[in-house]
This record gives sequence, C-alpha cells and structure tokens, in this order.
Amino acid sequence: LCCASKKGPEAIAAAQKSIELNSNFAYGYLYLGVAHSNAGDGEAGLAAIANAVRLSPRALFRNEFDLFYALAYFQIGDYGKASEYAAEAAALRPGHAFAYLIEATSSALDGDQKRAETALGRLMTLIPGFGMEAAAAQIPYIRNDDHTRFMSGLRRAGLAPGDRH
Repeated sequence: LCCASKKGPEAIAAAQKSIELNSNFAYGYLYLGVAHSNAGDGEAGLAAIANAVRLSPRALFRNEFDLFYALAYFQIGDYGKASEYAAEAAALRPGHAFAYLIEATSSALDGDQKRAETALGRLMTLIPGFGMEAAAAQIPYIRNDDHTRFMSGLRRAGLAPGDRH
C-alpha cells in the first residue's frame, strides 16, 4: 500500500521490515526494489530485485519480477532494457495493461517508435479510450522529473489526451 500511495520512505521501511523478519522472503526484496525505484533510486531497486530473483527464480508471479525490473530500468534511463522487461512481463501476463504502458513509454524514449505504437495498441485493446490523464494517475514514480519523463514517452508513443478510467 505504501508503494501505491507514493509514500517512498514508508514503503522502503515496510519492505526492509519484512526482510528483517525473514531474510529469505523474495517478495520482501521485490517490493523493496520497487519502493527504491519509485522513490528515485533505480540502482538500489535493481539490486533488491536481483535478490528476489535469486531467492525465488521460478516464482509463481514471475511477471512481477520483470515488471518491477522494467520500472527500475526506466528510472535509471535504460529505456531499452525497460522495454524488454516490460515486454516479458506482458508476455507472461497478457491482460496486465500496466506492462504495455511501460513498454510503450520506454520504447518511445528509446527511439523504437514501431514497438511503442504496438505496445500502445495492445494497451488500447485492453482499455479502449485510455488517455494521458488516466495514464498520469497510474505512474508510480514519486519524483516529478520521473513522472514527466514517463508522460513524455507516452506522448511520443502517440497516447491521446482522452481520459477514461
């Protein structure tokens, strides 16, 4: 809940507490990773997610590992890797629209317009009428510059201003 409500320090503390209680808790590391990434520290996010994967390489929800890797790579500006991980997450769970959102913005910022438009098309198939205002509400990053980069990528990908939640 702390991650979803954009409470970075609280999210980091909660994830660290879960790891303190059980140092083999892969999802504790996973959520520590996304909390760091959302708060602006993609490198710490990548390290924590790598620990989660090491502890549970065949996790039932492997798509979340890939999705959170995508968020961390986006945060550090490695849009190619962010796009690749988002595509993997989408392949593992094709009905999860957020993976296509990350793939679209990352691909556009990486200069791969065709891939960005394809990902955006898949997103629009799942959520017809989805637009920039709805997208802005979905961005997990806390820092304004990360939010601005994400929205810039979506504009480049071709997301329309329409709003449908």
